[in-house]
Amino acid sequence: MKIFLTAKFPINDISENLYQELSKIGFEVQCFARDVTTKFDNPRQLMREAEKMINECDILVIDVTEKSWGRSIEAGIAFGGRKKIVVIHKGETPSETVLGIADYVWKYDKIFDLVPKFQALL
Repeated sequence: MKIFLTAKFPINDISENLYQELSKIGFEVQCFARDVTTKFDNPRQLMREAEKMINECDILVIDVTEKSWGRSIEAGIAFGGRKKIVVIHKGETPSETVLGIADYVWKYDKIFDLVPKFQALL
């Protein structure tokens, strides 16, 4: 099963740890911020490549603890493509709009808390 993990540039430790843990339990993980090293001539070209990667995946994972336009756009692409969306977060419950696109919403203190939940999706 393929997961597209949204992440900010540069990828932070939380996203990197989640990437590693998902890979260990058997997911094929793609993360644009981590895996794509190509320089793009324009932002549209960049987003088309992200769209292609999202369309190849079964599940998109977005951490909404911090707001991000790029990750939100990626989630919108997944929602429009009828992909499963897993929303993860620390702290407050996400907005109604975010809840409206989510198939799963999981709160975490440590990223490792999420591993059993992801294992159940396999």
